[in-house]
Amino acid sequence: MRILTDIGKQTKIGDIFALVREGAREHGAARHSYHFTPIFQSQISHHTIIDGAGYPPELVAMYQDTSARLHNPIPDFIMERGEPLIWSTVIGEVLARHSDKDIQNFIRLIQKYGVVHGISIPLYGPRNRNAYATFGFDEPVTSVEDDNCLALRAIMQVAHVRICILLNRAIPPIKLSNREAEVLKWISKGKSNNDVARILEISSETVATYVRRVFTKLEVHDRVGATVKALQLGLIKH
Repeated sequence: MRILTDIGKQTKIGDIFALVREGAREHGAARHSYHFTPIFQSQISHHTIIDGAGYPPELVAMYQDTSARLHNPIPDFIMERGEPLIWSTVIGEVLARHSDKDIQNFIRLIQKYGVVHGISIPLYGPRNRNAYATFGFDEPVTSVEDDNCLALRAIMQVAHVRICILLNRAIPPIKLSNREAEVLKWISKGKSNNDVARILEISSETVATYVRRVFTKLEVHDRVGATVKALQLGLIKH
């Protein structure tokens, strides 16, 4: 598919969004959205950046109000399920799960604005950079496996990975020495300085020095912050 090759060559995120819009038109989607969220945060976080097209201006304005997003359980539901679903299935399962009036009112509102036919897609990227996307249609969608839905799923996944790659390139790499990396690995596992000293067969004072260096390089002030930042940057694994 030409558009997948084109996305993989882009060096600007805006150009990727343009290709996604082109793909949406080619495969019959009247509207789409892409929700890019900081690592380990909820897909309805107020830090989430959203690119989209085709939705009613009133609905877009409402969703840009970050407090209104909190009443939308669909993105996190999709990420929890870990599979693309058609909107009729999503809405039915969400309403069955939630009795909260704010959530039910949110669902009714998006239905009022014509958000009825479409698919929701979980997206996965390097270093736990996951995201959420939607494609809406003017006609009913019966399966996420039909040709148009499969094509759009592929386009959006390739686009997301390319965006992740470009963002990672823009982040200055943090370089740890071998010893600093070892110390970071063990403190992320909950080991005390004395524990690490015994494991690495060095003094606890030396471990403390390495810990301070790691904190400085990661721009954090405690072990929890160091662990989270290291996970985000791919310096350690789960």
